[in-house]
Amino acid sequence: MATSKRGRHPLKVLFIGNSFTARNDLPGLIAQLAAARGQSMEHRLITAGGASLRTHWNAGEAQKAIRDGHYDRVVLQEQSTLPVKNARRMHENVRLFDGAIRAAGARTALYMTDAYAGIGRELGATVVPVGKAWERFLRKHDRPVLHDKDQSHPTLAGSYLAACVFLAVLFEESPVGIGSEFADLSAKDLALLQKAAWQECKPGSLARASGSAQTSHGKPTPFQGITTARRFSGPTLEELATAKILGVRAGTEHRYTGVWVVVVEGRVFVRSWNDKPTGWYRAFQTQPLGSIQLAGRDIAVWARQLRGERLRDAVTRAYAAKYNTKASEKWVRGFAEKGRAATTLELLPVPPSPAPEGSS
Repeated sequence: MATSKRGRHPLKVLFIGNSFTARNDLPGLIAQLAAARGQSMEHRLITAGGASLRTHWNAGEAQKAIRDGHYDRVVLQEQSTLPVKNARRMHENVRLFDGAIRAAGARTALYMTDAYAGIGRELGATVVPVGKAWERFLRKHDRPVLHDKDQSHPTLAGSYLAACVFLAVLFEESPVGIGSEFADLSAKDLALLQKAAWQECKPGSLARASGSAQTSHGKPTPFQGITTARRFSGPTLEELATAKILGVRAGTEHRYTGVWVVVVEGRVFVRSWNDKPTGWYRAFQTQPLGSIQLAGRDIAVWARQLRGERLRDAVTRAYAAKYNTKASEKWVRGFAEKGRAATTLELLPVPPSPAPEGSS
């Protein structure tokens, strides 16, 4: 397991899947990249060859780990052919796990094909865009080879590319420029893989719609997907950018609390001043769904923790720029302190519920 270098709480991640996750120790690769960026990740992998998520659910080990492990994120990787053979069953499997994950106070990340975009939007989960990065890379490069000899599982290069994408999504850190040594991968190879991952995940890229479930070479990609979290846009985003006080509420039972809000790179962020055990920030840690009050209307949102230092520093600067009056100086300085900066949450709109199957 990775250990913290800067005294911050490590990101605890549980991976549930099969050989596509286990091959080349993908969780270990992600932890290694995170450490290179001063981040830390504790991880556990529950795996079985060729297993579906339903197999893991019925075995019980994954359920127990979710319930007792105090994880921040749980990464789900479905059996590779199930989305094509039985998409409804796949959706049922993801819903089962997502309910248990939410009940444990963690959040779901989907490490799967683009068939998971719909279920990801429904659940407010993250679908990591590794497959898109594979496609981007293979359109331009034949080396290093991403597919193993079976033309299905990833080589070390393929897993490294996947790890770079996970770094960008889970930690909001760029993999570009990270120095590492791997057998059979040159510095040039690593640079190409890092660049492909970041081009797919850098700000503005993650909201793109998913593409084909195959590479341009016609081979299936074991990691196809997108990040499905929508972000505020248009007039609503403009209102949030100009609003001085925003009402926020976790769940439905808490009262609205007025907080400062800033917009950075088209994304909406808030911070907690007191971090009370019964306050809105702690409530969002337990139940990430809630709502905001903006211009007299309630808007359903879900909140996710911001961990990347680059954006966290940008949020601090945005507070200073927006709340730049003499009366606000004390509060601006306070929000720049390390402890309060660590409470930064991104607010995202909850997608509308899909229409029932069979409806027009």
